[in-house]
Amino acid sequence: MFTITSLRVNGKELTVERLQELAKKYGVPDYMMDGLFLYLAHGIPPGGFLTAVLSNDFMGSIERADNNNKLALVGWARLLYNELPSFSWGTPEKVQEWIDAKTQERLNNHPLDTPPTEG
Repeated sequence: MFTITSLRVNGKELTVERLQELAKKYGVPDYMMDGLFLYLAHGIPPGGFLTAVLSNDFMGSIERADNNNKLALVGWARLLYNELPSFSWGTPEKVQEWIDAKTQERLNNHPLDTPPTEG
């Protein structure tokens, strides 16, 4: 279904593997990186905790975090600030705009209402 396996972020290639490395660097749970990549590359809305983090909703992040993510909130802040495009996080509106833009990219590349061509 999804064909994007990497994307360029701040002039660098970003893959799930690279996100795994960044998780270690910033002390955030590596099991969160698949969801973060799907959000960044495809605009797939993440779960409640990651949406709260991306939206800069501190109280919502604490409320939705598992124990590992509660301990990693400073790491999450550093990861977002240092590694992700600033227009992909920071407010609920920015998160929704990112989701909408990436969804539109997917639809433009693979329209759902286009019949298959016979060849």
